[in-house]
Amino acid sequence: MMDASKRLAKSERHLRLARVTGETIRRERQLLHWTQGKLAHEADLTTETLGRIERGEIFVTYPKLMDILYALDLPETSCMAIFRQDAELRRVAA
Repeated sequence: MMDASKRLAKSERHLRLARVTGETIRRERQLLHWTQGKLAHEADLTTETLGRIERGEIFVTYPKLMDILYALDLPETSCMAIFRQDAELRRVAA
């Protein structure tokens, strides 16, 4: 069983990753000059949910993340940046 300090570290890592992911999605959406409504429609999300994802308030599930990235037509390098950030946060938390 994991001790409390590890659980807190994991929780903080998840919060940071949610913020980084949301910032990435927002930046890429804005580069396309899309509204949240347009991206939400293309990714089959509500505008409210997309807003919460972009603000880092909730962590998007992997399937929904792929829907968003596909809707934005992001190159694989942008997708990998999110995964590299997760790896870096895991390294720092260890």
